[in-house]
Amino acid sequence: MTDAQTLPGQRLKEERIRQNLTEQEAAAKLHLSTTYLKALEADDYRRLPEATFVKGYVRNYARLLGLPAEELAAQYHALVKDERESTLRTPIHVIPHQRRNLWLWPVLILVLAVVSALAWWATRPSPPDNLEPDLPAATVTVPDNAAPDSAPETPAEIELPPLDAGPEAVDSALSEPPTPPATPDPVIPEIDRMTMSFADACWVDVLDADGKRLFQGEQTAGSQIEVTGEAPFRVTLGNAAAVSAIELNGDPQTLPRSVRGRVIRINVP
Repeated sequence: MTDAQTLPGQRLKEERIRQNLTEQEAAAKLHLSTTYLKALEADDYRRLPEATFVKGYVRNYARLLGLPAEELAAQYHALVKDERESTLRTPIHVIPHQRRNLWLWPVLILVLAVVSALAWWATRPSPPDNLEPDLPAATVTVPDNAAPDSAPETPAEIELPPLDAGPEAVDSALSEPPTPPATPDPVIPEIDRMTMSFADACWVDVLDADGKRLFQGEQTAGSQIEVTGEAPFRVTLGNAAAVSAIELNGDPQTLPRSVRGRVIRINVP
């Protein structure tokens, strides 16, 4: 069997055995659990996380053993794509069109619409005949020189001086322009800031409250990321034990508890 016919996991397993590496030694170097390593070598991808994580596992495992990492990752991607397409592929049944009596459908729809309208008109509540207004009608006096289509303007508020002030103060108050109303300040949306520090290698995916992806990639030991958006943040960690610190707007957050190599999803806060 050639390399092109061998599955990615089988190639990795054969090379590991050739280099006299045990499953425990390989899993420790990759920061994976032994269960994940066995499923990866057996090409049993249903026992592994999402395809994005598994592709990274295949690439890292190939680099550890000195195999062509991108070739094996591409082979895994093509394998998963073929399996997904074969699962979704269903037989197509062709049903011949029946052209007879097609004109009946528009007529039937029109009849149903007319019947529904008549039923609504017959059952609608009618207003009482002796309905009278609770409040008396207001009388509006229009000057003789006013235009027929003009609407009365709302008078502006004018602050008058005290009653004991002289006529000069009254004339001054009437001549001053009215104070315009205060304009409310615009509402500025709040932006949250989250920082994460890592003590070991870890694959990270961060989404904000609206589902917008803010970050996706692999972090190394001693690295740190900072994202801004609307909380809560939805974070997926490929190695949750590698996270050493999480802060939201400067406040420390509780670290996730997980064994090394376990993939988990958390919300911050």
